[in-house]
Amino acid sequence: MLMHLRLPKRSVLLLVAALCLPAQAQRAPVVAWVGDTRVLIGAGGLLARFDLATGAEELLGETEATFALSPEGKQLALARGRWIELRSYPGLDLQGRLEPPAGLTVGVLAWSPEGATLAAGTAEGHILLWTVEGQELWADLAVEPASPVERLVFSADGVRLLSAFADGRAVLWDIERREALHRFDLSRTVGGQPDTKTQNVVVDLSPDGRHVLATQVRESEAEDGAGGEAEVLLLDDRGQMRWRRSGYGVEFTRDGAALLALVPPFRIAGLYRTSDAEALRVFEPPEEVLVLYLVRQSLDGKFLLGVGEDHQGQVLVLWDFATARVLETHR
Repeated sequence: MLMHLRLPKRSVLLLVAALCLPAQAQRAPVVAWVGDTRVLIGAGGLLARFDLATGAEELLGETEATFALSPEGKQLALARGRWIELRSYPGLDLQGRLEPPAGLTVGVLAWSPEGATLAAGTAEGHILLWTVEGQELWADLAVEPASPVERLVFSADGVRLLSAFADGRAVLWDIERREALHRFDLSRTVGGQPDTKTQNVVVDLSPDGRHVLATQVRESEAEDGAGGEAEVLLLDDRGQMRWRRSGYGVEFTRDGAALLALVPPFRIAGLYRTSDAEALRVFEPPEEVLVLYLVRQSLDGKFLLGVGEDHQGQVLVLWDFATARVLETHR
């Protein structure tokens, strides 16, 4: 059952003080669609496969940090701390092992859209790029001061790569030229001074590589921590603000025309048009679901998966993407 796979709560939940959820940032579950109704979820050191149509689940093993499935769905990259394993999927046969330079520990992975390049972000702030076929390390990108890499996202053409760091900074790279196109620093106020009461999270790059989705979480001034605010930020590739609204950004849709965000009270997800922030749809889970951690659109764009929690434990919610109708709920 899903309750055996304990999914860590996202840092966004510090805003939901009424639910008594933790304020400390923790690693979010890693979710990847592997078929029309099947997903892989990595959390709490475990990797599991779920069939949302039947409710069947299978524990595949342990994963110390994270995983990433290749675009064609035939290879799985597993971070093992000091190295990366390449395995077949679904057979999980070992096909190779990539070893980062000495002293670097891998924490996040991403495949380029054509599957030829594997990117790895390290706890020491490096972005490593390997050719998958030759298993050759061909680039080692880094920024100063160093900060752990928390997210890597390729543009649809595979030329641009967004790297987001734990301290709220992000860099948009041209990996063909191995140069930074823009450095996003959301950690400072308008006056240029550091804002210690604001947490910044850069979460996604649009498929065309021209927009960045981020969130600003402002700490409450109240002693009990209640009343904090979060805003979804849409930035262009030069860091200019396009729009902002209440919520916590999650991801762009497959076509980039809209984006998904968790909105107060953080048990529902909203779909917003990228061009003007118009609300297009609301995805609400069954009444017993208290909170959502994240949502992920399926590969074919037909479904939306929500990972959340009710009074008994973790739940998966499946919606029809076009109608926002709940199709399945699994614990």
